[in-house]
Amino acid sequence: MTAVGMLGMTLDGEWQEKYHLPLSLIEKLINEFNPDVICGEVHTDSWDPYIREVLKVFMEKKRA
Repeated sequence: MTAVGMLGMTLDGEWQEKYHLPLSLIEKLINEFNPDVICGEVHTDSWDPYIREVLKVFMEKKRA
C-alpha cells in the first residue's frame, strides 16, 4: 500500500512562530511518517526558480 502525505505549510517565519509549526517540526513529522509521496502546494515564487535550474542542468547535459 502507498502512503501519501498531504503537506500544508507556510514559509512565512512569523506564521511558523505564531502557530508553532517550524520547518524542523515538519521535517521530523515527514521522517516519522515516512510517506511514499508528499503532496502540497507549490508557490510560483518557489516553482519558477526551480524550473529555471532544472532547465539549465538539462541544457548543460544536452550540450555535453
